[in-house]
Parts: sequence; C-alpha cells; structure tokens
Amino acid sequence: MVGIITAGDVVGICCCNWTAMVVGYVTAGDVVEAKKVFDEMSFRNAASWNAMIRGFVKVGDLSSAMGVEENAKCEFELQ
Repeated sequence: MVGIITAGDVVGICCCNWTAMVVGYVTAGDVVEAKKVFDEMSFRNAASWNAMIRGFVKVGDLSSAMGVEENAKCEFELQ
C-alpha cells in the first residue's frame, strides 16, 4: 500500500541516513566523527560496516579496519 511506513521501513530509512552520515565523514577524512556516528547506530547493515572499514583503510589504519571487519562477521553470524 502506498504511503504506509512499517516499523521495518523506519529501521531501513534510519540505517540509510546514519550510513550516509558515516560516508560523509569518511569522505571528508574524519574517521573519528564517522566512528562516533557508527557507534551510535542501533542497526547496521553491510553498507554501514563497509563505509566504516573503508574509512579506516583510507586513513591507513588497517588494524582498526580489520577490527571492524571482525566485529561485522560476529554481528552477521548472530543474525
């Protein structure tokens, strides 16, 4: 039905908006702020995890990128 938003849709919209903020900070090279936004997210999808990994790789922090990747694997296994 057009015009009806379910709870699942709201989570999806919120996740996309939060992910867009993470991507914006990453694009600007500010992974500290990107990580703060990422940590506040109540739901993360593959795009949000990838954005955070990309941010750490972009600034050369490969250790943190690998840590985020490991956490992503754990979270997806629990779902």
